Amino acid sequence: MSTSPAAPRNRKRRRVNANRVGILAMSDLDAWPCLNEQILAATLSTWISPVYAHYEVSIDRHTKSLTRPNGSIDPEVPDYMEFKFTCKTDPSHSPVYRRRNDTKRGTGNLLIIRRFNESYKHTTSDRNANTQVDLDDSDVSDDEWPPENSPAEPNKGNSAIETYLRGEPIHREVVKKAGGPLGYWELQLAVNPCPELAQFAIDYLSAPASSVDVERAFSCSRLMTKYIQHQMSTDTFGAKMALKSWYKTPLLPDVSDIASLLANRPPTPSSEN
Repeated sequence: MSTSPAAPRNRKRRRVNANRVGILAMSDLDAWPCLNEQILAATLSTWISPVYAHYEVSIDRHTKSLTRPNGSIDPEVPDYMEFKFTCKTDPSHSPVYRRRNDTKRGTGNLLIIRRFNESYKHTTSDRNANTQVDLDDSDVSDDEWPPENSPAEPNKGNSAIETYLRGEPIHREVVKKAGGPLGYWELQLAVNPCPELAQFAIDYLSAPASSVDVERAFSCSRLMTKYIQHQMSTDTFGAKMALKSWYKTPLLPDVSDIASLLANRPPTPSSEN
């Protein structure tokens, strides 16, 4: 009998697999013979986020061509499946696609797209309508080497937020050279002819901290005590909130900048006494 200890089991993986049974546990190729209604019924039973209530869901099946060993070509070999989300409140909006077996970031993307469309979609549509005539009538440049910072032509099939979410993440060094996330999006706002996406990012990055999280707003840590236990004046609280809102941005990148501001502040009458 072997006395070596048994290899540890990956319990987390077992729990995940235990929840995926039947059609949910099948790959796209294994589930291909199933009807779309069967796949949707099995999948919808596991979606609990309220964001899904705003979308009609269907399945798109994608095929590919395959060359057989005998030289014959099969033009429609099963490849993969995608969920197609169509907004119920605005059917004219371009649909959102998500791989059937790739659900890690799907719900978050739907929430982001929905919020973007609620606040910025009409601005984007109006701007595109007003500039389309100018783009058609303008002279095309003969320069075959355009500058690196020239904005790319927007994808007419998808909105700006969908194109951004489906693309590759911005490299960390690019963001760092621009002065951080806020500096990067401010640069995009200046050079992009359709800056709604950049404005969307700037609004979220520059949003002030909540007034109920006094300690967390000032100390960058967990909320340990209630506001009434701090015994601070309204002016002190307002100053802390203002400093925290701009801290680690291009305007106040370091604590030394805050110290210099406080050092140059003239003394108040109460402090002189």
